[in-house]
Amino acid sequence: MKRLVRFRSLFVAAALLVVPAACKDNAAGRAEKAAERVQDKAEDLREEESELAKEVREQREDAARDQDRADRLTREDGVEGLPDRVGDRLATGDVDDDIEDVADEARDVTDKAVDLAKAEDQFAMEKQTRISELRALHQVIASQPMLINALSGAAPLTDRARADVSEKMQIFQMRLDEAGNVIESLTTATAEDWEIREDTASDATDKLENARADAWEALHDGDRIGSS
Repeated sequence: MKRLVRFRSLFVAAALLVVPAACKDNAAGRAEKAAERVQDKAEDLREEESELAKEVREQREDAARDQDRADRLTREDGVEGLPDRVGDRLATGDVDDDIEDVADEARDVTDKAVDLAKAEDQFAMEKQTRISELRALHQVIASQPMLINALSGAAPLTDRARADVSEKMQIFQMRLDEAGNVIESLTTATAEDWEIREDTASDATDKLENARADAWEALHDGDRIGSS
């Protein structure tokens, strides 16, 4: 009787060795939001860079037109009339406005680049938190096959029950390997592919937890020799 009570106590204790689902969901959610923020900031930066490039291109086109106009005036009026005619654009302040426009766009690009860098730092932190959490869960579950094997070896299981435990343990070990590989692959995930790869890791972890539960259930519920 004492041995049976001890076995059941070990089973219950091992079954409780899991990371709370709410905690996992919180970490996953924070990392996903951080990844989305990086993508948003990257898009903002691309838009500002495009605006700056457009502004610079327009200034070059204006400068080219001014040069063409100067060349034409030189041919038509001679050098003496050129300063007054070309000076019209300078007198109206167009050049100063153009310079200020480019400067404004450049400042906007700088601001967006700073925002993106901050978002990337936040994502890196949340990403590492989620990976550490998944690793911790994997390590806890990885400690249990040895315990299950030890208990199944001591339990008076029937041949059929022992074969069932063995089959469940093979699946358990396969899921352990799969989940471990997927979790470690998250270290190279970017903000752009984080959601897909984190979903894959979460799915692998769910399958691992199911395989773990199945192995314990096979051991706990397996028929015993001499039982009626």
